[in-house]
Amino acid sequence: MLRCPARVLHVFYPLAGHLRRTPGKANQYELFYQPGDAIAFTVAEHTASVSMSWPRMTRGRIEPLVPELPDGGAVLAVQATVLLQPAAPRGLALGVTVHHAACDGSTSTNFLHTWAAICSGAAAARHRPHTRTTNSPDPDVVDSKLLATFTLSRENLQSIRDRVGAAVCCLRGARPSSRRAGGDVEAEPRNHGRRAHLVFATDLRSRMEPHIPDKYLGNCIGTCFASAPRTDIAATGVDGLFAACTAIAAAVDEGTRYDQGYWDRCREHRAEVTTWPLSVAGSPRFRMYNVDFEFGSPAKVEIVSVAKTGAMSVAEGRGGCSGGIEIEVGIALSLERMERFRRCFRVEVAWLSS
Repeated sequence: MLRCPARVLHVFYPLAGHLRRTPGKANQYELFYQPGDAIAFTVAEHTASVSMSWPRMTRGRIEPLVPELPDGGAVLAVQATVLLQPAAPRGLALGVTVHHAACDGSTSTNFLHTWAAICSGAAAARHRPHTRTTNSPDPDVVDSKLLATFTLSRENLQSIRDRVGAAVCCLRGARPSSRRAGGDVEAEPRNHGRRAHLVFATDLRSRMEPHIPDKYLGNCIGTCFASAPRTDIAATGVDGLFAACTAIAAAVDEGTRYDQGYWDRCREHRAEVTTWPLSVAGSPRFRMYNVDFEFGSPAKVEIVSVAKTGAMSVAEGRGGCSGGIEIEVGIALSLERMERFRRCFRVEVAWLSS
């Protein structure tokens, strides 16, 4: 594992570079790489244990496992931490920090899948990124928070689909987001505003003209913007579920149409928001639990940045790596709001199972 990063960076060499202001440009930046550039790779030890049932943890507990980006515009840092909790099996925590200005989630997870493939002896060609520049028109934390993961089983997801109809729930991501959106509205003690807003990314690689290669190294994402009355989202039973799924499905339909009016619509939606919207990080498509460095599947995958951004993380659950369908939803809330959300989530799951 320690010997392979150099081989991975031979393929993903732009991630060893740094961000800098473009020479001669006042408001433009570039990712600059030159031969000999490298990344910060830290090896550490920590008195923590591997647990597959981390229902919640404070930001302070997980921070020692996450590397910081070095000064000077670095875009990637990696830390491998040996977990040495007494009377517990040893484990390894792999922390990766990526500057979002350099690449999106598709590229960063492709980097990890490639690294794991090289460790297992597989060729890296299948994961090789597209590094050629593609021109496209530009458009005119609080320490007391808890990180928690909530899981929607295959049966829960099918129940959502059955209750609202396949036409609305055609996308897997719409289902966990809809329940998180409803729970977030209920968990918020002050019901700010008349509408609830959800913002999530869509991969535009296959939707742009000309098409962008699937393995393009960089950012190529657009915005899906869902909005609905808060009272509709917070409604109990199928009414609230249907309202959330309908709004998300409409956002997907609009956000994946990359036409001449795309950026105008984005600006219009941005002007509608009067309070900070709920946003989504990650995707079930990234299949992070399939990243195997020959140690087996990860015991737990966390998107730690949600503690700072307030976003919701969505990933395919650990059960998905064995062929099932399972979705993990990660959030960061204060203790009071976390307990309120936990109660809401428990009630909703019980209803889905009824």
